[in-house]
Amino acid sequence: MLFFRKLSVRRPNFRPTFESLENRDLLSLGLSVIGSSPSGTLTGPISSAAVTFNQAVDTTTLIPANVRGSVAVTAINAVPGSGNTQFTLTFPPQTRAGIYYIVIGPNLKAASGVGMDQDLDNDAGEQNKDDFYNIVFTLPSPAVTGTAVLMDMSGNDIGLCFTFNSAINPATFTTGTITQFTGPNGAIAVSGVTPVSGSNNYQFDVMFAPQSTHGSYSMTLGSSIRDFDGNGLVTKGYIAVFTI
Repeated sequence: MLFFRKLSVRRPNFRPTFESLENRDLLSLGLSVIGSSPSGTLTGPISSAAVTFNQAVDTTTLIPANVRGSVAVTAINAVPGSGNTQFTLTFPPQTRAGIYYIVIGPNLKAASGVGMDQDLDNDAGEQNKDDFYNIVFTLPSPAVTGTAVLMDMSGNDIGLCFTFNSAINPATFTTGTITQFTGPNGAIAVSGVTPVSGSNNYQFDVMFAPQSTHGSYSMTLGSSIRDFDGNGLVTKGYIAVFTI
């Protein structure tokens, strides 16, 4: 009868390790931001931001000196009832078109004494991008989002309605703002520009004499159009084209 012996192979310096993700997270639970606002594209003015942490913060470390960016944060206040996990950052109202950012960290600590570990690598307070948190939002420039042809009862084209993504200052959108308007028979005069009632200056009607000649028409808006915060069109101008 044959017998076989089961051999065990021992590798030097080899030790199996077992570590649950839950235990690892508990052991390396540094301070981190888990939510914030605002974000994306917004309508100004914007004068505050909200931030939520994964645990209570040592409020002596969450101060304007430890927050920087394109806006100057003037005050940081804990949200009542949040246990120092939620805060409101206040800054002067921002209205100019552009991209804004607020950088939080890394010189923050939790109430428990652990440092900020935004990238969860168990190395708190890294003085590089790893342990920072960015709040980013955009205030857009005015832009035309749509046009519609206006017609009279006879079916003649008598105007164009322009829709914008923000309220436009009517003083900056006049007949003089139309730098060019041409059709099959040449140049066409613009008779008036008026805000559409009830549109809160988001829509404007540009009127002209009835047009019925078949062909292509082109109207160019100049770059002097502004919103109420002085922001100009996202492009140097805008060209609307329609056909009859």
